[in-house]
Amino acid sequence: MTWICQPLERKNEAGEPSGLWHLTAESDAGGVFVVGCDHDHASAEEAQDCEDARERIGQAIGFPYRRKGTKIELFRLESHPLARKFYSLMRELDSLPGDPRATDLVNQLGQVQRNTQALLDDPEYLAKV
Repeated sequence: MTWICQPLERKNEAGEPSGLWHLTAESDAGGVFVVGCDHDHASAEEAQDCEDARERIGQAIGFPYRRKGTKIELFRLESHPLARKFYSLMRELDSLPGDPRATDLVNQLGQVQRNTQALLDDPEYLAKV
């Protein structure tokens, strides 16, 4: 499943653009649509930068957005291929603020997260560590 995260403009009762924006996430599998926050934004950029919306959407799609200004530091990057892949994707994502390719990277990071969780749930792997 792929998630499309983007700001969308709300429509008024007449179905016309209202000038109010929200950050949203929608599944390409259909049936799942998440609105990021309960308050309105005056522009698409403002909605995209809303930390409340980013956090809520991150929780809903299973891969939390990071709050602005935070840094991820990983130790022992060479310890496992998944750690290297995660770090590589995070660095690429950080270099693309506002770029549409960022959605693809978020989806790839979600897959890495799921693979990591599956590995951590494997008793044979845990016995080796």
